[in-house]
Amino acid sequence: MSLIFVLLWPFAGARAEEHNRDGWFIGMGYGYCIGAIKASTALEYSYQDGATPQIRFGHSVGNHLMVGLEYGGWMFEEGDINDKYRYSLQSINAAVTWHPGSADAYWGGFYTRAGAGLACGRTVWVIIEEQEQVGFQSLDETGLGFIFQIGYEFRITRNAAAGMSTGFSTLNIGKELFDEAQFSPLAMTLNWYWD
Repeated sequence: MSLIFVLLWPFAGARAEEHNRDGWFIGMGYGYCIGAIKASTALEYSYQDGATPQIRFGHSVGNHLMVGLEYGGWMFEEGDINDKYRYSLQSINAAVTWHPGSADAYWGGFYTRAGAGLACGRTVWVIIEEQEQVGFQSLDETGLGFIFQIGYEFRITRNAAAGMSTGFSTLNIGKELFDEAQFSPLAMTLNWYWD
């Protein structure tokens, strides 16, 4: 965290395209993720890497605070050429985003985000014969999810911004296959703002 402050400090007072956030926003992200699943019968976490999609939508409350819905997921696959297991962990959260910096400076692109909501874990066992999927079996379990993110975005235009974010998500499911899951995404983001 302190590294981010050191890297961004020279830009804190510099002029930039103003971060206008007085209205609605929609955003998306995609990137790399590493995480772990603890099954109800396991003593240790199983660490995997995979892809992370993100979608967000909401409204600004002033120029420093935004409220909305945040979708985040983590997907990976394991197994051999004939039997594959596909895992998908995701959550839909009510989230609050705080932009502490001045809207007319580079520092204004820094943000933190936190939220809580519905978590879902899904596993699909896929049977493949001669390079074709011939059958599958799936299991879905739900629970409670929490997110925390930090990131930085810079303005491409008055209404569009691009950047990067990282953080962590915790899913407390407490069911047969998924007891707990934790993952940390590193994602490229695109956000659009309009009045």
